[in-house]
Order: sequence, then structure tokens, then C-alpha cells
Amino acid sequence: MKVAAGRIIVWSALSYIPLVAGIAWAAFSVDHWTGSRAQLLAGSGFLVGAAASSVLFLPVLRRSNPMRRFLGLSITGYTVASVSAAVLLAATLAIIAFTVPLK
Repeated sequence: MKVAAGRIIVWSALSYIPLVAGIAWAAFSVDHWTGSRAQLLAGSGFLVGAAASSVLFLPVLRRSNPMRRFLGLSITGYTVASVSAAVLLAATLAIIAFTVPLK
């Protein structure tokens, strides 16, 4: 039981690293670029960080309650769906930021 608790603590701590990196990227983007481009890139970076954080936190969720279902999906299925949506949206925001002429 102590080994399982140790793994949960480690995975919980590791899941914050990409989230903090996403927030740092958002702060950098707003400082480095101007206008709408900065906001789009900040949102994109934050979404990538949140998606990576969700993936790293998945072992904790599976370990703590493996049979739990959310909106009819397993925790793993829901995580895959939400991470895929976040990465797709992040890529879309980044593409818009660099291809569409913005003020």
C-alpha cells in the first residue's frame, strides 16, 4: 500500500510540471508578441500544458478508482477524448495565430 501511495504522489507531482510550463508559455507569449497573436499563442500553449498534465495524471485516476465512469466513458476514454480535443484546438489556435493577418 505504501508503494502505491508513493506512486500516486509522484505522478501527482509530475502532472503539475507541464501545467506550470503551459502557464509560463502563456506569460511569455503575451510579453513577446502583441495583440491577438499573443492571446492565441498563449491559449495554445496553455492547452498543450493542460493536455500533457491530464495525461500524466491519468495513472493516478486509474489507480484510485478504476471502474469510475464519466459521461458514459471510462476515465481513460474520457482522458483520451479531452486531450485529443485540447491538442486539436491548440494546433488550430497556433495555425490561426501565424497564418491569418492579425492586428
